Amino acid sequence: MDFYFSEHPKPEREFQQLIARENNDSTISNESEYFISDVEVADSDYVSRFDPRFYIASFAGYGLHTDCMLTLSQFRRIVSRMKTRMPTQQEINELVGFLPRLYGEQLTPIKKWNGGRQGQDGVFIMPGPEYDPVVDEFFRVASKECWADYDYPPEEAGRMLENPDVIKTADINQIKTMLTYCVRGERFCDGHWSAMIEGGHVRRLLERLAEI
Repeated sequence: MDFYFSEHPKPEREFQQLIARENNDSTISNESEYFISDVEVADSDYVSRFDPRFYIASFAGYGLHTDCMLTLSQFRRIVSRMKTRMPTQQEINELVGFLPRLYGEQLTPIKKWNGGRQGQDGVFIMPGPEYDPVVDEFFRVASKECWADYDYPPEEAGRMLENPDVIKTADINQIKTMLTYCVRGERFCDGHWSAMIEGGHVRRLLERLAEI
């Protein structure tokens, strides 16, 4: 689909493709009762409108509340009031336990880059990192609901991470915000996880977490 849309652009179909990925593999879809059911997009050279609609699935009752359809703005208001639970001491210890595994043995986060070439069929394969299993395991743990900030502000979280003094005094909620930035950034930039580790951001977060 990605290759098709590169030659036959259609904003609504492209957004639907992105949403399919979110529904199939994301913290919100995997750890909450929300999923996107439809999307409406209007696009011109100067004006765009993006209005996905959400349904709330009642997993406890094994049914679907079809009368609970929300627009993006309504969903954002709900999410802004959704506070994930605090991590337990065991979950804190689990995350901190990655500190020597990520930094104690001169680990190289990215084993190799795959793709970045043109296949025999003429289709260009986009490059993507193959991470060390320890890196994959860490970010899988860091993606748990107890570490998620569903309403995190990406730009602010990025500025917080760049300031070691902020991390030194960060509380659990601020750590969750910055961890969410570390986790979700890979969706938008291949190699983001590696940058967070090699830049020392993950180290500082885990060291601060060990102190709390």
